[in-house]
Amino acid sequence: MKKLFLLFLASFVLVGLAACSFDQDTAEEADSYVLMEINPSIEFILNPVDKVVSYSLLNEDAEVLYATLDIDFIDMDIEDAVEAWIDAAIDEGYLDATREDNVVYVTVVNENADVEEGLRDRVRDRVEHKMIGRSIGGIVQDLDMSMEAFIAEAEDLGVSPGHLRIAYVAAADGEITLEEALEMSIPELMGIIHEAHDMPNHRQHRGERIPDHVRRRMDERGRTDDTDPGDTDDPDDTEEPEVTEEPEVTEDPDATEEPESTNDTTA
Repeated sequence: MKKLFLLFLASFVLVGLAACSFDQDTAEEADSYVLMEINPSIEFILNPVDKVVSYSLLNEDAEVLYATLDIDFIDMDIEDAVEAWIDAAIDEGYLDATREDNVVYVTVVNENADVEEGLRDRVRDRVEHKMIGRSIGGIVQDLDMSMEAFIAEAEDLGVSPGHLRIAYVAAADGEITLEEALEMSIPELMGIIHEAHDMPNHRQHRGERIPDHVRRRMDERGRTDDTDPGDTDDPDDTEEPEVTEEPEVTEDPDATEEPESTNDTTA
């Protein structure tokens, strides 16, 4: 009887641990939101241990910049991902060593204000350390806190600037309205953004086909070394037809000899 009781107790504990594990895995899918804007703009969703679970390239410059990297941000520590992004931005000239007014905007959102502040400080410190190490003059600034109108809007709506920021992001695709987004919790909004990151263009690896519009931008920026294997029929790469020289004209076709004048013999 005692053995049966112990077996039952062990089974109960195992089931409980499995349930806790499932809940933990589910919760870890989306915990913090990080946005970095230089001109290339990228956003990350992190789990509670600040590893990247998804990310999205928000504009064409971000696609161009990402195409120069040979990494995937998934499962990277956010500080390492941020450092790699800043390094690439410097290498590609988006952050200019000849200027002192470079600005990197950073937005961090977490439901817990203390966690949010700590994560923001770590991200800012890593960006500043990299810029100093690469002799890049400029500042790292909180995007939302630099916009007085945005702060005032958040206050009027009774939410934090971070909550308003990700509400706008979650409502951007039109699936929900901004009003509906503002009624949702920050973790719920994180989940929506995380799902949106499953779009096919959010990860463009160097080994895969580089989109034509990204290739054109790379060419404009002088990035002609990253060729697309198997792309042999690029209309932009066709050779111009050889120009043959016109044969020399030896006689002027307009210059005709005038007939010799003859004496009039008629009476």
